[in-house]
Amino acid sequence: MSDPKPSPAEFTVARRLTGQGRSAVAVVQVLGPNALSAIGTHFKAASNTDWRTGQIRFGQWHGGRSDSGEDVVVTPISDDQFEVHCHGGIAAVGRIMDDLSGSGVHCDTSQVSPKMGANLLIREATDCLIHCTTKRTAGYAATQVRAGLARWATDALDQLESDSQAAVASLAQQVDQILHHAKWSTRLCDPFRVVLCGPANVGKSSLVNAIVGYQRSITYDQPGTTRDVLWTSTTLDGLPIRLADTAGLRQLVESESNVISSDDRIEMSGIEHAQKVLAKADLLIEVTDLPNWKAATADSDSGDAWNVDAFLPPKSASADGPSIIRLVNKIDLNNDARNTPMTLDRKDSVLWVSATTGQGLDALCQQIVGKLVHQFPSIDQPLAINPRQAQWLARLRPDQRPQQFRETLNALLMG
Repeated sequence: MSDPKPSPAEFTVARRLTGQGRSAVAVVQVLGPNALSAIGTHFKAASNTDWRTGQIRFGQWHGGRSDSGEDVVVTPISDDQFEVHCHGGIAAVGRIMDDLSGSGVHCDTSQVSPKMGANLLIREATDCLIHCTTKRTAGYAATQVRAGLARWATDALDQLESDSQAAVASLAQQVDQILHHAKWSTRLCDPFRVVLCGPANVGKSSLVNAIVGYQRSITYDQPGTTRDVLWTSTTLDGLPIRLADTAGLRQLVESESNVISSDDRIEMSGIEHAQKVLAKADLLIEVTDLPNWKAATADSDSGDAWNVDAFLPPKSASADGPSIIRLVNKIDLNNDARNTPMTLDRKDSVLWVSATTGQGLDALCQQIVGKLVHQFPSIDQPLAINPRQAQWLARLRPDQRPQQFRETLNALLMG
């Protein structure tokens, strides 16, 4: 009688984590009880140190041939899980997969881990990883490819086999921790929209240029220079950001003859476009400059130099509006010792910046990141990386019976 066929959890599997086709670098995952021996058969490390989880081992992949081999990097993720980072060409990946197959490793071309039994979650994580644009976001996505959320969900199903209501309550608490980061984690490959707004000629375009480090926006000492919304991409502390420089905001009124000039009509079109962008922003940076701020504080006890609320759509009872950072630009123009803005009562609620000298820019960038992500999770934490996952997780409640909880988990896993 032949030996029984091993279950998926008993054999060792290799699969490509990165997208199919040519690329600069490809990643092959080797997962299973014989992963270490299969890697050792074909990989000769440059050093003879012991394997440690998370280390980066450079060496050559020989595959049992007499040639010089190919440079690769191998990283152990756990005792039974390794990643081989190699050239992204089709031939290079095919060679590694063929060599592993010759060592008894099952090569899965579907990019799905049979051990996890979580095909959809792994596919979604792989797609997210391919589209990440920063090292920080790619790191979180890679954890999910290695079965961060998928492993948590399959472990949760194991805990529910006892039909214990206590297990439901414990898992529901873990769900809350996962969803705590969902507002950010579902945006790993979707840049946050940060919009600079405020009156004309307060230096919004100069601020954009100062943040991104190069001349992206048009600047000129003339009100209304920016007539359209100008977008540029940057990265702050590993967060992908889309910065928008908008037209100066002001209420345009008709003249005594009820006629709006052609220049005003062009400006009005720019303001209307800016309003639409404001409504979809994740964060607003409302900018005034020192002369405007001094004029406002001289005319009012409150010193309210900002008016963006007048241009935002009314908030519904259930909808949260974008966060707002209020900022005074051009503080390098302060030559009035009797009215030094840094000593005024409002200083703690306002950022003081000079796009010209760079003063206050570091604090501005830190506050942008802090407004968008209140706290970064640990790199190995399971995360919801898209709205579908977050929606199914939100349906997992502590008052559900174990069977209901299992059904919702299976929907999360399989769609």
